[in-house]
Amino acid sequence: MPPDKSYHFIAHEGGGIDGHTYTNSIEAFERSRKDGFTMFEFDLLMSSDNKLVAVHDWPSFRKNTGNISGEINSPIPHAVVNTSLMHQKYRPITTDEINDFFQKDPALYLITDKSNEFSKILNTFEFHDRIFVECFGELNFIRAVFSGVKRPMFSIGNVNLGENIELAKILLLNVKYVTVGDSSYFKHPKLFDELHSRGIKIFLYTLNDKDKIANAIKRHDAIIYTDDFVFNQPQENTFNFN
Repeated sequence: MPPDKSYHFIAHEGGGIDGHTYTNSIEAFERSRKDGFTMFEFDLLMSSDNKLVAVHDWPSFRKNTGNISGEINSPIPHAVVNTSLMHQKYRPITTDEINDFFQKDPALYLITDKSNEFSKILNTFEFHDRIFVECFGELNFIRAVFSGVKRPMFSIGNVNLGENIELAKILLLNVKYVTVGDSSYFKHPKLFDELHSRGIKIFLYTLNDKDKIANAIKRHDAIIYTDDFVFNQPQENTFNFN
């Protein structure tokens, strides 16, 4: 990816908007794009009629849109999802809109998780070189590779079996990109020192604290999922992107 500092940041769920997070909305995307983001994460789930939709989880989506009929964890038809409003204001971005925006602007990268329907993702989107897919567990990572995902990301969990075993798995799978939550990241700095020294790219979620962001970028050149950190505003001298 280009060295431009915008590629150090991912607009988490499209980015925060008006104090709201996890909207996966067209409004959040447009706001984040204006703020200079070039990397966008959207959660993709399967609708009840077998279409990918931008939803974090069904219970919160139902609550925040008023779609309360039916079992709380059950999917909703994609046409209903795509015309619903979260918090009475924000509409989920559609896969057609993602395709349109990303095809028109080759600077943009898509990051997604939730769905293990790897072939469905590739059949839905046309810019395969710019799609990162987060994979949970060794089997899903292997499935993603064999499905043709060009940028599969291996998710690091709680490192329950120890740093050496985690490192061995990553090396055995020939992983180029890892994702990790902030708690595991800060508990195991030596593991990420080793990954960074081997050229493995670290994607870290979710940080909004300036000092933690600066440290992760300085130490590991990490790529940061963020909700409300605006990177293109002037930062204090202690914030060094280099």
